[in-house]
Amino acid sequence: MDNITYLLGAGASANCIPVVKAMGQEIENTAQRFLGTCFRYNNFPDSSEKENHNNKVLEIQKDLLWLAKICKTHYSVDTYAKKLYIKEENEELLKLKKILSIYFTIQQKLTLPDKRYDNFWASILDYKDSFPKQLRIISWNYDSQLELSYRNFISSSVSMEEAYGRIRMASFHGNERATDFDGFAIFKLNGSARMLKKREGRNYASYLVDNFTFEDNTDFFEKLYQSYRALQYDPMKTKDESFHSELSFAWEHNFDFEYYKNLKASIADTTVLVVIGYSFPFFNRKLDKLIINDYMPNLRKVYFQAPDAENLQERFLAITNKISVKEMVLTKDENQFTFPNELDI
Repeated sequence: MDNITYLLGAGASANCIPVVKAMGQEIENTAQRFLGTCFRYNNFPDSSEKENHNNKVLEIQKDLLWLAKICKTHYSVDTYAKKLYIKEENEELLKLKKILSIYFTIQQKLTLPDKRYDNFWASILDYKDSFPKQLRIISWNYDSQLELSYRNFISSSVSMEEAYGRIRMASFHGNERATDFDGFAIFKLNGSARMLKKREGRNYASYLVDNFTFEDNTDFFEKLYQSYRALQYDPMKTKDESFHSELSFAWEHNFDFEYYKNLKASIADTTVLVVIGYSFPFFNRKLDKLIINDYMPNLRKVYFQAPDAENLQERFLAITNKISVKEMVLTKDENQFTFPNELDI
């Protein structure tokens, strides 16, 4: 039986989260839409209470427009983050992570999950927790599309945090639960749009908003604003008991840490790789080379899925020579994620 690993990039969530070239304008649109939505849904009888609420909305809108400008004036938000990291502008980098987390939370409230995830779960599950043992997922994305779609698929009463645990998700700063990495697992390489609380040397993660099904957007906003105010981006204030974003770019990490040892052990038997919407950007190359050349010694076949699948293949060939072109499959299907013939479920 073949062991399959999916490698997801931004294109895998493109029907919900905008890709790089559209992100700046879409964030600006979301800021305006979010502002209008929150005004429409607030019916405070007291005018001072209404003004206070609307000032909160404007505060978040201002930061979203700041993020939109960053995206419009840089190749990508990741590029800008790498620039801040190299320049050691820690406060600006922490602010960027904070506002990105806010944006992803809002975007996933306003837009239904990418329907391809729904089809993915329907295809691989026989019942709620029957995850194929030979399947792994590695994601470069900050979004919560996997756990949101899984939660919506099994029960809206399941919390986001419970969904995160049930699909066996792991991220670098997550202090992961005791997880059997010999079975199904999901590894988030850049973390998620969640928040961490430091306590006694450990990190405790939670979602900025755990309930995405609030019928009244004012309730959603009030919870979001609490998280927005709690998240720190002053590095002098990130002490014990403080909150900060769980977003953590892979190029910030020490690859000798336990998280990467678990990742390597989990995907070591991978024979088939399915790359969906990931372009192998140059600033991720160090880790991409590790994953492909070191962590997957038994890899023998690769599927590439994207509108420009041939570009994914070309960039893949720039980081490894272990797979011949004849063992590569290209698909441009945008309706569902590729299911390789070797996936036996």
